[in-house]
Amino acid sequence: MEEAITFWAGCGAIRKGIFLATGGFNERKYPHPSIEDIELGLRLWQKHHPVRLDKRLQVKHLKHWNWFTLLKADILYRAYPWSNLILESSILPDDLNLQFSHRISAILAGTLVVLIPFLVPAHRWFPSPTVTLIGFAIVLIMILFVILNRHLYQFFFRQHGFAFALFTIPWHLFYYCYSGVTFAVCWFQYKLKALFSFAKEVSGKGIG
Repeated sequence: MEEAITFWAGCGAIRKGIFLATGGFNERKYPHPSIEDIELGLRLWQKHHPVRLDKRLQVKHLKHWNWFTLLKADILYRAYPWSNLILESSILPDDLNLQFSHRISAILAGTLVVLIPFLVPAHRWFPSPTVTLIGFAIVLIMILFVILNRHLYQFFFRQHGFAFALFTIPWHLFYYCYSGVTFAVCWFQYKLKALFSFAKEVSGKGIG
């Protein structure tokens, strides 16, 4: 079994004594089901309690999603609080959906969003070689994105066939886009808050 920094309550077990000694789930900070298990795992790791990950275990959650409930849960209860936790703790674990390949996928998705709007009107703004270069870059990014996430698409293919796997790609790109935007918003808020705190501290010292 591999060592991990985060803890997943969806399929996890922890000794009662360690759970209570660590403080359990932070219900005040996370009043709704959110990333309370991930935050607990971080505290366990900081207190040198080993967290083991057994990738052989598989579970199936019987949840019913639509696009609204999925986006609401994914942004408000996952991406937003998790981004804040990363910024507050200054720890970016190479685990769960924060692995290096996932970070590169987010960068590729963001780059794709920037490039695509230029492709349609590019023949008016840029010479032909530039249009070709933009189109080539978009194709290359898509190929790299699919290669990085090939194991996930292979799983979808085995479960539901080629058409389903192909249909998940734009949704997966969308997932990385709103996750990246959420992290950027949290980063901006975090830096702004730090700036205000610094200005307040300097102002207080000046008055004193």
